[in-house]
Amino acid sequence: MRKIWLIAMLLPLLSASQEVKPILSNDYLSLIRKDTAAASNWVDSTNNLRKAPLHFMGSLPNGIFNIKGSNQNIKIRTAFNRYIIISGTISLTSELQKANRQASLQKEFIQGRNTNGTLSWQGPETNELFSYGPSVQTMEYDGSNYLYDVNGRVVPTSTGNGQAVKPYKNEILRTGYTINRHITLNTKYKVNYQPILTHYLKVGQSNDQLTIQKNKNRSSYITSSLEAIINKFIFSGTINYKQQKFTHSNRNGFLNRVYQSALLTPISFSNEQGTSLANGQRSYATAANNPFFLLENNTHCFLQQQTSQGFFAEYKKNKWKAKLTQTSETVNQRSNESYQPGTAFFPSGINLERNQKDNNFLINTNIVYTTNTYPFKMQWIGSYSFNSAATDISYLTNNKYRYHRFTHDASLSFLPDYRINNKLEVGANLSNKMYSSSTTTNSQFLLPSISVYTRISDLFNANYFNLKLFTSYNRLNSEPSISKSVAGVALLQYDVTQSAAYLPITEVKTFKNLSPIKHKELNAGAELDYKGRIRLSANWFNRKIIDDVFPTLSGQEIVIKNLATHKSYGTEWELYFSSSLWSSRKLNSTTNFSFTRYKSKVLQVQPGFDKTPIAGFSNVYKALVQNQPLGVIMGSTWLKDAVGNKIIDSEGFPIVNNNKSIIGNSLPDFIMKLTNSVSYKKWGLNIDCEWKKGGEVWNGTQAMLDYYGRSQNTANLRSTTNYVFEGVQQSGVHNNIPVNFYDASKPLAQNRWVRYGESGVAEEYIQKADYIKINTLGLYYKTNFKKHVQQLTVTVYANNILCWSPYKGADVNQLLYDMAGTSGLDFFNLPSLRSFGCNIAIQF
Repeated sequence: MRKIWLIAMLLPLLSASQEVKPILSNDYLSLIRKDTAAASNWVDSTNNLRKAPLHFMGSLPNGIFNIKGSNQNIKIRTAFNRYIIISGTISLTSELQKANRQASLQKEFIQGRNTNGTLSWQGPETNELFSYGPSVQTMEYDGSNYLYDVNGRVVPTSTGNGQAVKPYKNEILRTGYTINRHITLNTKYKVNYQPILTHYLKVGQSNDQLTIQKNKNRSSYITSSLEAIINKFIFSGTINYKQQKFTHSNRNGFLNRVYQSALLTPISFSNEQGTSLANGQRSYATAANNPFFLLENNTHCFLQQQTSQGFFAEYKKNKWKAKLTQTSETVNQRSNESYQPGTAFFPSGINLERNQKDNNFLINTNIVYTTNTYPFKMQWIGSYSFNSAATDISYLTNNKYRYHRFTHDASLSFLPDYRINNKLEVGANLSNKMYSSSTTTNSQFLLPSISVYTRISDLFNANYFNLKLFTSYNRLNSEPSISKSVAGVALLQYDVTQSAAYLPITEVKTFKNLSPIKHKELNAGAELDYKGRIRLSANWFNRKIIDDVFPTLSGQEIVIKNLATHKSYGTEWELYFSSSLWSSRKLNSTTNFSFTRYKSKVLQVQPGFDKTPIAGFSNVYKALVQNQPLGVIMGSTWLKDAVGNKIIDSEGFPIVNNNKSIIGNSLPDFIMKLTNSVSYKKWGLNIDCEWKKGGEVWNGTQAMLDYYGRSQNTANLRSTTNYVFEGVQQSGVHNNIPVNFYDASKPLAQNRWVRYGESGVAEEYIQKADYIKINTLGLYYKTNFKKHVQQLTVTVYANNILCWSPYKGADVNQLLYDMAGTSGLDFFNLPSLRSFGCNIAIQF
């Protein structure tokens, strides 16, 4: 076809073989000779075109061509078409953030307790921690010169200056914001429309004002990569640098402690009137912290610098493809977590600085051989990886830790594919992996995997209906990362009462002499597709983890051991639907619905380690319990008789069973997600919803707020009298002893909440964790241009704008002290954020 096109274009030249003489001026010929694409040899000295037959020399490629004549033929050759294309994007995102749902606090009762049968205010000088004093509506200020309040002391109405006491809000949270900006630049050098050299650059910066006051985060990054194509080789290199700086680190739960101090502050004390006095910290009690005093610690900081480099080379020839990858990474962290003198639990202060340096090196080779002779296609893939990882951790306390690991991974895979006919295709992936490490007790050279699939087109002779069936069995080995600190397990040494003294200053001693963690996975599923517009998929999975590793305490030391074998199993369903409602496709919509249901079970625990705590506090924690879901919640319960009745003491209150029992499970029954997008011309709308059913959370936040009288629950119920708890007395008879929840004539320690301690009875604070959320709602406008700017996109969005849940605390997805593996434990967990933002992206 190209030859025909060429001959047609050259018909005017062929006409020169006739006797007709062309009209050609000398000026015109001069211009032609100067043009790089001119046919300089088309004419002779007498201005006559040479009479010569046309011979086509080879195929005609795309591009611009030089055409030259000779006495015998006309040669066509490619003129190199070289040019540079520069494109990129500029993006700016601005976002406002507000704290989502929080615990309910009472705003009526002030600092104090009952004395001599009456409720009285007890000021900060008395070191009173409780808010079981009189109603704020019955108190006023006396206007005296008082160190702890500019308005004076709090006295009963009609005994002061007449200025009514108004509750101080003691807000520690504010409206936060985030500003993100980045620019990308993509430069391509092309020859004859083929990219020869490509450079990619991305530079970005982010500034965050967090919702907790006096707290900011900053980050910046730069990424640069260069790719060159030389014959059959592709070479590329990349370098990345990222820096993050936080005002305060939360590795030790510092921000949670700040939040806790604000919530527990009585309404009659203002944290904002000052943070220090002549004798130290200004707070409502020496055993309590002013949250602003904690935040004004100028020595605090967290700095992380991450640098990585990579080199990649790829070679392709006929049926062979080989690739070499080499990467290295260095991460430096410095965290100052000191406490100033005068801090509760640290009256003399403490200097604590932690430094961590990670060095990782990886080299990977991959060779692929492919044969493709219809109806057979086969691939052989061989790969080998070597990884070197080193981590150094040091504290100012002279605690130093050093870990080093070498690993070798190799695999050989065979991928046959057979197309039986136009409607039926079968394929498989047969492979074996090998794993060796310097920190494990043994190497594994037989880790087989197999997957098989069948694809049927035009199912039941119905056009566009396609069905895919697949199943797989996979084995692999792994180890815990040496760069991921497990110092947080030290929290298990503290009960809730001592939590403010928590200091993670001990790391695991070694990662050596462990058996590798063995994974066995079995999957099976099906996928039905219609025209790519409707797709229904289902997957069943069963994953077994053998000799899983968990950190645990041995005296004051942290050790990691192969403690348990467990499995998770379940099903995943997904339905995708897209449609164009108008023939012009101006109105389009896509819907993606997913359903996941899974369970877990601990199959075996090493002898002597059943019910081992793995996260939480010493009195409420998640544990390994054989024949139970992984990480069930354990804590104190009510003492019950053989048939489950609560046993009531002689004063009429239920009795506590301090032996730890299973009280909850954080795993949900199922999770459903719905994502929908609609676009009309240049406009689009996206919405993402989620429903989680089942699961439980221990609400330790409410337990402590109840204990100190700061919860709305205690305000609502403290006047309850003649209440009879359901249960039986110790003698076995049905309980009929009436009680008052807060009897002013009895010691405070005997009231309904204080009598059970700061963490209460753990069983009572287990709550349902169901929720329905609108995770994201976004509206965008997109328009195209024809000149320098190709596209402009403006997006406004909202995240976490709606959350319904029977849970009475913060978002159930928030983690205890931001530590992994602590889902289901809420002890002053920071609230999630509801955010509203706008993004402007320019593509050029």
